[in-house]
Amino acid sequence: MPLCAACCVTKGFNKFHGGQRHLQRPVCKECFRTGKKPVDLGGEPEELVIRAQGDKKTASLADFQLLSVIGQGAFGKVLLVRHSTTGQVHAMKIISKQFIIDKDSVHYMKTERDIRHPFVIGLSYAFQTESKVYLVMEYQSGGELFSYLKEEGTFTENAVRFYLAEMILALEHLHGHGIIHRDLKPENVLISAEGHIKLTDFGLAKEYVDGQELLTVCGTKEYMAPEMLLGKGYDSLHLPGWLSGEAHSLIKALLERNVGKRLGGGKSSMFVVKGVQALKRHSFFKSVDWEKMESLRVPPPKVPTH
Repeated sequence: MPLCAACCVTKGFNKFHGGQRHLQRPVCKECFRTGKKPVDLGGEPEELVIRAQGDKKTASLADFQLLSVIGQGAFGKVLLVRHSTTGQVHAMKIISKQFIIDKDSVHYMKTERDIRHPFVIGLSYAFQTESKVYLVMEYQSGGELFSYLKEEGTFTENAVRFYLAEMILALEHLHGHGIIHRDLKPENVLISAEGHIKLTDFGLAKEYVDGQELLTVCGTKEYMAPEMLLGKGYDSLHLPGWLSGEAHSLIKALLERNVGKRLGGGKSSMFVVKGVQALKRHSFFKSVDWEKMESLRVPPPKVPTH
C-alpha cells in the first residue's frame, strides 16, 4: 500500500486519486482535498548543505573517501570518511528518506542540522540523493563515554562531576531551543580528542511546547525515568536528571519517585528556571565554574591516547 507523502500514513489504493497512485511520493485524497503539502525533505541539495567554517564549496558524496563502517542501525549506516580536499576525517551518517518519513523524523533532521554548541556533536556538511540523506559530522576519536566507563570500572567523583557538568550545559542549550533529547545515555555521549563530551544521536529528539506533556514511550529501558516506563505524561524538566549523578545526595534527589518533588522537576512554565538551574545549583556542583566549563577551560579527567 502507498504512503501518503503529506500525512505520512500508509493507506489503501482507493484512498488515492488514480493519477497519484504511481507517483514516487503520492498524496491521498483527503490531503489533496485540504491542500496539505508533502513533507519537506530538504528540497534541493543546497538547502540542506551546512558549510564548514570558511568552506564555500558544496559537498557531495564524490568529495569523500570511505575508510570504514563504524556503526549501523535501523536508520542506516555510519561511515568513517576522509574529505578528499581538506584531508579531514569525519563520521558520515547515511539515512534513508523513507525511514525519515516512516518515523516522522523531519524535525530530527533539522535538530541535528541546526544545533551549535561545544558539547553537542557538530555537523560539517549535509547533502542528499534521491533516496538518502547524508549527514557529515565531526569525528570524535575518543569513542563513547560508555566505553570509558567500561575500561575504568568506576569513575572518580571528580570525573563524574566533570562529565555531568558538560552534559548539563549541553542539555541547557537544547532545552533553550525547545528540544528534549529523550535517549540520554553513556552510549550517546562521545568523547572528543581533547577529552570533552559531545552529545549525539537525536533520533528520538522531540520539539517541546512550553507546558506540554509528552506520552511517547521511547529511549532505552535501562535509562528511562519511571513515569516514561509507566506510560505517564512527562516533560523535559526531569527526564535528563534521572540519568545523572553518583553522589549520594544527588542520587537521592534524582531518584525521588514523586515527579513534583524530584530535583529539577515540578510544574514550571520555563525549562531553564527549574530543570537545569536546579541541577547547577546542587551542592555536588558547588566547585564548578560554569563559565570556564562551557569555554573548555577546565581540563578533562582523561585525554584519549588513540
